[in-house]
Amino acid sequence: MGENCFLCGKKLEETFLGKPNGSPVKIKEDNSKNKIYYVCSECQSKNGRNFKKEVEKKLGL
Repeated sequence: MGENCFLCGKKLEETFLGKPNGSPVKIKEDNSKNKIYYVCSECQSKNGRNFKKEVEKKLGL
């Protein structure tokens, strides 16, 4: 997959199942579909419970 953290751009490691080792954040876009953004554990711990709001702020929502 090769996902990167949306906030810091750091490459996320993959689990043994091939999934990104980060927290998925679902954001509803204009066309009413959810898009998934991944956030690394460092950014999640740095922003606390507000990491979803940080993703929305970076998107300009």
